[in-house]
Amino acid sequence: MTREACQWSQPGKGDDLLKTDVTLMTIERFNRFKTATNATVTAVSGLGDDAYYWTRPADAMRITLCVRKGESAVFINVYGGKKPLAEYQSKEKAMAEALLSAL
Repeated sequence: MTREACQWSQPGKGDDLLKTDVTLMTIERFNRFKTATNATVTAVSGLGDDAYYWTRPADAMRITLCVRKGESAVFINVYGGKKPLAEYQSKEKAMAEALLSAL
């Protein structure tokens, strides 16, 4: 399995500290996550060829945006701090939009 990842942390500490993981994944792994029975999968329109948010009940405040374009797939996860869930989703979506031009 090919897996490439990078992580970024913004300056700050405590509730202001956010981290971002970007992971390139195979199409097979993208599809496996999409059909997971141990997570909630919510379709996202307007991103790449296919996109969804993936959340496990145990990690209700940690959501991952999974995006596929052609034969490339990327998982984006913004976490840390105590922000509203919609703020994490917004940040992940903005990052996906910027990354799609490079895929």
